[in-house]
Amino acid sequence: GPCSPTSGIVISDIRVESSGGDGIYVQNASNVSVLRVDSNDHYRQGLSVIDASGMRIANSSFRNTNGTSPSCGIDLEPSDPGQRMAGVAISNCLLANNTGCGLAISLGFVISSNVPVSVAVSNITMTNNTQGIAAGNLVDVNGSIAIADVLINQDSCPQPERPAIQLTNKGMDGPTLLFDRIQLNRCTRA
Repeated sequence: GPCSPTSGIVISDIRVESSGGDGIYVQNASNVSVLRVDSNDHYRQGLSVIDASGMRIANSSFRNTNGTSPSCGIDLEPSDPGQRMAGVAISNCLLANNTGCGLAISLGFVISSNVPVSVAVSNITMTNNTQGIAAGNLVDVNGSIAIADVLINQDSCPQPERPAIQLTNKGMDGPTLLFDRIQLNRCTRA
């Protein structure tokens, strides 16, 4: 069933390691901060944000996720109709060595929410993830997603079908997307 609402939570200055699922899971929350956290070696995700309004993720690392799909560093993915992804800010983070992507954004269940999507990502380094950014199911959603000052280093060659940035199912009625100052450093195949 639904989680009880939470508000005014600060998770800071800790290392979360080797969980059997998600390192940190945020649902039905407002005014949450994840600061100076090292989330390492999880089975599904380093951080899952399911339903949040007013969330700050800063100066943290999400790395070495390996196990079951999607195996991302950070996953912004509402799982029920009407959940929110509003006022989410991610800055100064390292997303590294995840067998999925560094950052996943899938907003399929936000469609019936009357709160516009608002996600801002800045000053992020993504290193050696199978994929850098994957964003999908961006239809029937109002709002904006801004991604700026991101460095994507792919030290090992991922499969050719896994691009550094992948956008799927983005309709004209989806949120405004802004990519600004993105640097891609890809491997070369021998």
